[in-house]
Amino acid sequence: MHHQLFENRAFLRFFSTHKTFHETAMKLKQGILLPLVVCFVGISTTYAQPTTVFTEANLAFKRGMDFYDKAIYTAAMQELYVALTQLRPAPEPEARLLRGQAELFYAKSAVRSGQPNGEQLMLDYIRKYAPDAVAGQAAIEMGDYYFAKNKPDKALSFYDLIEGSDLPASERNELYFKRGYALFTQKK
Repeated sequence: MHHQLFENRAFLRFFSTHKTFHETAMKLKQGILLPLVVCFVGISTTYAQPTTVFTEANLAFKRGMDFYDKAIYTAAMQELYVALTQLRPAPEPEARLLRGQAELFYAKSAVRSGQPNGEQLMLDYIRKYAPDAVAGQAAIEMGDYYFAKNKPDKALSFYDLIEGSDLPASERNELYFKRGYALFTQKK
């Protein structure tokens, strides 16, 4: 009987210790779990925010390009401006690429809509991205735009920004022809 009483006391002591241990473990779990959950939510929000910003900027860029393709340049500028402002804090390579494209088409829209700062925006873009090929393409596009508008002085100002040796032979020949023709019509 004494042995049985001892076993019951040992069981009760284990049970009471186990209960205390369980309560302590639960408190510890709550004390650690809550900060971990808060930390995880904070980290996931930090990573999700640039993605959301990029997605919204990408949608604004696409709307801007739709307007640009339809020659609604003022509306294109508005949407591209939205994309640019949303992309400013995003450092990812995809965001930088999209920002560069948005800057280019914003400037091209400004020129085509007759904005007084349009040409300056294009020159700023070309200088910012030179010697990259996109700067050369932008200069060619602007030269061609003014060439088609029969404005040889403005066409030459953009053609002169381009190194012909950096172009493939067919594009180089076309550039030299347009540059020569612009010089010829300018002297008339």
